[in-house]
Amino acid sequence: MTDPRSGPELLRRLRSLPQGPSDSLVEVRPLTAHIDERGILVPLDLSELPFQARRLFCITKVDSPMIRGCHGHKSCWQAWLCLTGEVTIEGTNGSYRFAHTLTEQSEILIMPPGIWSLQHCYSTDAVVLVVASHSYDEQDYFFEMDGGS
Repeated sequence: MTDPRSGPELLRRLRSLPQGPSDSLVEVRPLTAHIDERGILVPLDLSELPFQARRLFCITKVDSPMIRGCHGHKSCWQAWLCLTGEVTIEGTNGSYRFAHTLTEQSEILIMPPGIWSLQHCYSTDAVVLVVASHSYDEQDYFFEMDGGS
């Protein structure tokens, strides 16, 4: 019997939901890279986010088949940026699902509260920066796909 909380089973259940317009669930904003002989500068103005940043964390050294996340937040906004490599983020509001692959420094994915998500298909060199609107709070998490609706 398959564990209903296992990453692969959650991914299968998530993909059984109808695909919704991604922009109704999350917002993806392009980032502008300034490239010259000195290197690449990719600015992120935190004041342009729809929330005040309170916490940052990085995800790195994830084995490719690993599925992370599998939860949502009741109050916390998050902004996801892939600094190197790539990662796929899939999620749902309980009715519709979205899927988006973030690639190195090209865009930022903004996820409002109430979205359940998981992350997978990390490239071996992936380094993901997450900007959050709240400090860590275990009570803010929900684990059921329809828990935010």
